[in-house]
Amino acid sequence: MSIVEEPAEVGDVDYGSFFVSMALEEFRCVVQDMENADYVRVTITSSQIKFVAPVDHWETSFTTQEGKCIIGGIEEGEEIKCGISLYPMEFYKAFTSKRVWFFSSCDTNGLLLIAPMGVYTHISSFFPQDIPNGGNTST
Repeated sequence: MSIVEEPAEVGDVDYGSFFVSMALEEFRCVVQDMENADYVRVTITSSQIKFVAPVDHWETSFTTQEGKCIIGGIEEGEEIKCGISLYPMEFYKAFTSKRVWFFSSCDTNGLLLIAPMGVYTHISSFFPQDIPNGGNTST
């Protein structure tokens, strides 16, 4: 049985929108710590990415000031709110890249998680969202 019953229209990475890059080891900690959560809320600002698991009332954040992540394309005062599923966890725990990247997709509303696997190869996960054009929502 396939997880996706119908092919999803993922679209291309919108390199002109926002991006977040963080160390794979930091992302693995998020995956491990949120193993009981079916859904994880993600909030991205110009200086941090925050993960919240509503079920366990667990949250963690990584900031640019601490050097825990790199964020671009988001203006001061703007934020992006979205959600991701970390299942199957073995998929995310098996990544071998040094970093993972979050991007908006340009053809559809969604968040892409990309883990490079070499110069010409990467693994990506697509999470459908309601991300406005440009990826930014003002607060």
